[in-house]
This record gives sequence, C-alpha cells and structure tokens, in this order.
Amino acid sequence: MQKLHLSIPKSLARFDHSPIFGSCRVSNYRGLLLTRLISAVLFTVAVRPIVAQPLAAAVQRASEEFQAAPTDVNFTALQAAWLAVSSTWAQSDAFAFGPVHSLGHGSALAFPADISAIDKLLSSEPLVSAVSLDESEAVALHDSLGGLEAIAYLLEDKTASDFTAVERLYLQYIAAAAHTSTTALLAAWQEGWNGHAPYSQALATAGDVGNVFYQSSQAASEEIVRTLFNTLDVVTHEVLPEQIDSLVQGPDDAIDPVSLQLIASSIEGMQHAYTGGRAAGPDAASLSQLVAIADPAADQQIVADLEAAANQLRQTTSKSMDATAVTDALNAARLSLSSAQTQLEESAFPLFL
Repeated sequence: MQKLHLSIPKSLARFDHSPIFGSCRVSNYRGLLLTRLISAVLFTVAVRPIVAQPLAAAVQRASEEFQAAPTDVNFTALQAAWLAVSSTWAQSDAFAFGPVHSLGHGSALAFPADISAIDKLLSSEPLVSAVSLDESEAVALHDSLGGLEAIAYLLEDKTASDFTAVERLYLQYIAAAAHTSTTALLAAWQEGWNGHAPYSQALATAGDVGNVFYQSSQAASEEIVRTLFNTLDVVTHEVLPEQIDSLVQGPDDAIDPVSLQLIASSIEGMQHAYTGGRAAGPDAASLSQLVAIADPAADQQIVADLEAAANQLRQTTSKSMDATAVTDALNAARLSLSSAQTQLEESAFPLFL
C-alpha cells in the first residue's frame, strides 16, 4: 500500500483570532449595517460546528476500527476521515470566533503538535503498558499533544503495518478528544455552557443590556471582520510562503497535495465569509453587500481577488503540474490575497471598526 503524506501546514495551525471587545455609539444607519452583518453571519456560522462534529465523530469511529483491526482498508478509511474533518475545519477558519477561541476549542483541535513531546509520551510508562485510555483522560492532555495536527503526525508517511499497538491506542485516544471538542463547540453555539446562554444568542443580541460577551453591535462586527482579515493575513504571509519555500528548497517530489487542499479549503472559507449569508433573509446582508454600498469598486476587487486565489489553488491539484508550475500558482495566489487584504482593510475597516 502506498504511503500518503498527511500534514497540516504549520502556519495553518497557528490561527489566533483574539476577539477585541468594546463599546461605542454609532449612528442609526451604521448600527443597521452592523446588525445586518451579524444576522448574515448567524445564518452561516453554525455550519462550522454542525459539519465538523459528525466528521470528528467519523474520525473517532475510524480510529476505533483501526485499533480493533489494523488493516490497510481501515487505515485508508481513517486517513480519509481525517482529511474530511481537517478540510472542513480549514474552510471555516474565517469564522473562527466566539467559543472557538474564548472557550479553547480552537486550540484543542488545531494547536501545533509538539512532535518530540508526543514521541516521548509514546515511549513512556504507563502508556506503553496500557490497554485502554478513557476519553476523560484524553481531554486532559495538553493541546500540543492532541488535535488534528497530532493525528496527522501519527498518520503521515505510514502504512497500516508500520503502527505499533501503543500508537494505535494513542490515536484512538486523541481522536476521542477531538470529537469531544467539536461536540462541546456545537453545544456552546446551540445550547449554551456552564449556565450561559448559547453563543448564537449572545451574537444575535450584541449590544443589549446585560450581554457580557458583546457590549455593542460594533464589538460583534469587529470580531467578525477581524477574523476574516486575520485569516487572510496568516495565509498570505505565513502559510503560502511556507509552502513556496518548501517547493523551492525541497526535492522534486516536494509537492504536498494534502497541504494544498487544506489551503484551498481555507481560501474557499474566506470567500464564504465575505460573500455568504445572502440567503439569510431581507434583514441580513453579507460583508460583500455592505462594502458594496460604500465602495462598489472595492467590493468587486475583493470578490475578484478571492476568486482568483481560489482558482490558482485549484490549478495546483492538477497532476500534470510540476514543482515550478505549482510555485508560480502559489505566488499568484499570494498576490491576489494580498490585494484582497489591502482592499478589505481600506474599505471594510472604516465601516465596522
């Protein structure tokens, strides 16, 4: 069986959309814009936990099946399950606000893996003699020892026969923790946590008296816009340069299709964050629609730049492209995203920040 290289681009695991809360008085018209943006985002943001949770459950089931029967078929199914949830998580980076960070679920799922610490843990007692690890213990792990990147580290460049019993056990262990995190994230948005109202309600009532999370509609809108901007910034200035450097300095077979797919998913998520929410109803408006009110040309440029970057990443999936062609496509995508980031800063920030 052919080994598959599975990895999350290092920079892609370092998103930090720290919210900036506050309050200020805005005009009635500006307040209406903010409210319409929040309504649009509420319509789309739930996609993140709703889609990710069952996919994470699939990873847990696949890890359990691989633990019980470490066959090539079960290993291939586990790789596919990991890629599905990782692609979905990358696609929703531009919506990574609210409980994703304030409650630590983003770190639990996408924290950079500490490879040396994982290797040390795998060779330590009592793990090497354990026959099972319960989910409560898995949740207690430091974020750097679990999550999607740690799962990728255990899966990459291996076949089913390469796994030790301890590695299979640990894989099952951290897959259960990832599922727990996505379940808790979904509950935070829909049901609430620790006696608090659901985050969707907190976002919908931004600015209301007693709302401790969003003291104004501007505070909520600022978090929404900054999350998209920060995602653009990380992919443009960290993720893509990292991939370009690996292609320029690496061997001829340095093309990593999995990393490219995850970057493509992140860019697709940016497009959805900017233009999505149009189906939310007459009282909602996407960020694109609101920017177009103030500056139609800027909106058109942002939409075009994001689409260009998405197309350039799609091109890299062609098996006929060599490392030079992929590098050129990534450089073009970086320039397109840089243009979109500049336009967003100049046109959207004055509206919402």
